Amino acid sequence: MEINITKFFQQASARDYSASMMELGRDAAKITWNHALEDSAEEYVFLTTKEQVLAFHAYLQSTGFEPESIAGLSKEDTKKALIELRALFLQTIAAEIRASDLDTSNPDWLEYYEDCVQGRCSGNLFCADDGEIYFTFA
Repeated sequence: MEINITKFFQQASARDYSASMMELGRDAAKITWNHALEDSAEEYVFLTTKEQVLAFHAYLQSTGFEPESIAGLSKEDTKKALIELRALFLQTIAAEIRASDLDTSNPDWLEYYEDCVQGRCSGNLFCADDGEIYFTFA
């Protein structure tokens, strides 16, 4: 499954959603999580279909995320759980962008592809021929 993330890729600062304590201090996790929560409910709304939500669940499980943890996201409040899942998706995208050195004004997609082939990147991002950017669940 592929999700168009062009707006996020072009407008957002990935560092706002994925940063270390060295960059933001002891509250880095709280700061990035709060950005992701706020923006996943307003600015960057992804996972809008049941199929996308299920695909992201499967992706998380494939990365070692425990199913109980996924189900535990605001279990009693479905709307809040969806916002939290969307926030986690923003953090996942941002982490991939940063780990792949694509958070520049002129990302090098050929270099990214070569890094993927060499196993240095996951390959979850791609730029289509029309310039749209996608996150794909492997």
